[in-house]
Amino acid sequence: MIKICVLVLGKEYRVSNSEKLQIPVIAVTGTQGGVGKTTIANKLADLLTMNESKSNILVMDFDLETRASTLRRIGSSQIDCNTVRQYIDERIYSVDGVIDTTKSVQVRNEEIKNQKGKLYLIPAALPGETNFDVIRKTDTGELLDIVKGLVKTAADQYKVDCIVIDCEAKVDFPITAAAAHISKYCLVVGRNEIATYKKLQEYSSTIKAHYIDFNSEKMKIVLNQVLGAVLDDIKDSGFLFQVIPSISDISLITEGVKDVDAVRMTLFDNFILEILEKIFTDRMPQLVPDKKVILSADWCDLVDKAPQLANYSLVRIARISKKVLPFAIIITILLAGLTGWQYVLQPSWLEKVPVVYFLIVLISAGVISLTVWQIWKRLKDSYDLIDKIIDKKEEFVLVGLRSRNTREGLERLKNWASKIKNKE
Repeated sequence: MIKICVLVLGKEYRVSNSEKLQIPVIAVTGTQGGVGKTTIANKLADLLTMNESKSNILVMDFDLETRASTLRRIGSSQIDCNTVRQYIDERIYSVDGVIDTTKSVQVRNEEIKNQKGKLYLIPAALPGETNFDVIRKTDTGELLDIVKGLVKTAADQYKVDCIVIDCEAKVDFPITAAAAHISKYCLVVGRNEIATYKKLQEYSSTIKAHYIDFNSEKMKIVLNQVLGAVLDDIKDSGFLFQVIPSISDISLITEGVKDVDAVRMTLFDNFILEILEKIFTDRMPQLVPDKKVILSADWCDLVDKAPQLANYSLVRIARISKKVLPFAIIITILLAGLTGWQYVLQPSWLEKVPVVYFLIVLISAGVISLTVWQIWKRLKDSYDLIDKIIDKKEEFVLVGLRSRNTREGLERLKNWASKIKNKE
């Protein structure tokens, strides 16, 4: 058994080739460029910092050509630590520094802005560097040892609880294969097209060409920007993990709403949060953030004020009238029927009351009845929504925002909750 000596701050680590890493690693790759790989990888990292444990998260940018995660986190700022390329080129097995990019974490609710863990970055490469030759001239076994050494020493040195690796969208690239091999989950982001299924079939054998003991069951498909139904080949593959609707679909269901972009991104974040729930809920639930972290402060206020809204005077009237109104409608119909029958038996009343007046009264009564019915129905829908919010809290709000009808009711309740908060 080959062992590698890793020296960190004077302390020696020995990383075995067969040793399993204790820290969870999520590798994110794609079937091609532009499928949303980097966006999803960084969203996962952002949300992981927001759990109740305030976990420290490390993003490792293995996409050496595009450097997308590096640019997303630090832009064109100067890099003052070793890059992934340098670690591989110089055969360095321990992390000697990272970039603190906690300020780059996107927080929608300002109340939790300071209630999150650290987000660290190991950048991909310096601008303009040639990277393919560096990777290809490195033995795959040695490359795997370097990646393992970086993961282990970073976890120990910076108290990191999870590592997200943004990989090149090519699994034949050895560094992507190494990241997939050491990961707990290898998420393959693709489109809802047959090419995704075909590439997934190739990916497992491609990685096994580098690492024969690679477990293909850890590979999971994340379909992004899906229009319509998922293809049967992908659905039946056994690898489908998450489906994220297309931005155009989300745009349609939020049409006519204030802050459309905010609602759209909230829904997108919820799909990413569902990925973390599937990965960690059973074994490491402390890493899963609460759903309130992806809601803005006003939606969180709605959840908090829901019990008070249940005692809102109009809501109480609607709740009581739910039991009374059906009987009132039946009695009204019976009285109208009896009155009409009386007029049929005694038609002389038509000679005393002009028909026009009769029609005006009849239409007015209908309009008033319809208006009262609409108001009552809206109030009834409101207290039904309030009951569901009290029961399921943020989860129901996020599900309700996907439906236009439910969302309109939630918007109304959010305004009521805002009024209650302003009065306090």
